[in-house]
Amino acid sequence: MSTIASVGFSPAHPERALAPRSLFMGVAVGATSLLLADTLANGLVWAKSDKTEVIGKNYRALAVAGLNCIDAKPIADKTGCDYLRYSTHDGITPATHQEGIGNYLTKRATSWAAQDSLTVIGHSAGARTFIEAVREARKHSVVVPHIGRLVLLSSPWDIQDVHNNRAIAMLARNPIRLGPAAKFVGETVSHVIEDGEFSARRAYNAAKLTLQGLRTTQSNKLWYEQLGMLVDAKPLQDGELHGVIDHDTHIVYVGDSANDRVVNVPSAVKSIRSALVEPYNAQFQYIESPIGHASLKNIDPGLWTSAIATETT
Repeated sequence: MSTIASVGFSPAHPERALAPRSLFMGVAVGATSLLLADTLANGLVWAKSDKTEVIGKNYRALAVAGLNCIDAKPIADKTGCDYLRYSTHDGITPATHQEGIGNYLTKRATSWAAQDSLTVIGHSAGARTFIEAVREARKHSVVVPHIGRLVLLSSPWDIQDVHNNRAIAMLARNPIRLGPAAKFVGETVSHVIEDGEFSARRAYNAAKLTLQGLRTTQSNKLWYEQLGMLVDAKPLQDGELHGVIDHDTHIVYVGDSANDRVVNVPSAVKSIRSALVEPYNAQFQYIESPIGHASLKNIDPGLWTSAIATETT
């Protein structure tokens, strides 16, 4: 008898030993097929029929939306400002920065006098999205106007300002993007978690809400790329935003330090001060507001009025 057989590695019934292996292979093949099908479904739910662009032409105020939002139209509806719409197919890249905000700033430069300031409303990660677009625009010699007022709604500066940032960073670097089915599951779980209490009825309502908004929220590609932008964000160089932000810039941060389960508001405020306020001697105001994470429902209407009341210099 061989040594292997003598220690019990030669099965008396080899056909039984093959059964678990066959079952495992069947499950693996089935799971792989489902994941592949889900990935291929991206093109069905989020078709290649959109582009990154700014909607509106008043050139006075611009709203940029954060993670899982296709655009900042809800803010525009409240303020009358222009707003950025993302391409669900192309995602967020240097090219789309230039296609969207870069082109908008170029058109603005021919429509407004150089001394007129712009108001920017950054919704969550939309604030850093705008800053990165400005950096890209300057590489292409685009004239970026002075920012008279920068309103930040629950905005992180980078991934360090996000709760559970290590796990989120690992998620962002995951090469498997999957598709709408995976997004449906993830969004449903997120809604249940945010609700703070589990029940079959709550889970059903969360699933219904997710299904209704699936086509009007970010594609997985866009979601991952905006998240990756926070993960891989590079610090500003000394004076990099000189002329865009200065002592006449009013930076207003609106946050909910007690109830924001996504962004660590005290950390974010500290980061914003360090990156945008102190280096440029900008004016800063923090407003504590019961908005959870960047929810527009509970914001004082007066904030919108003051947000777009940017003075020209």
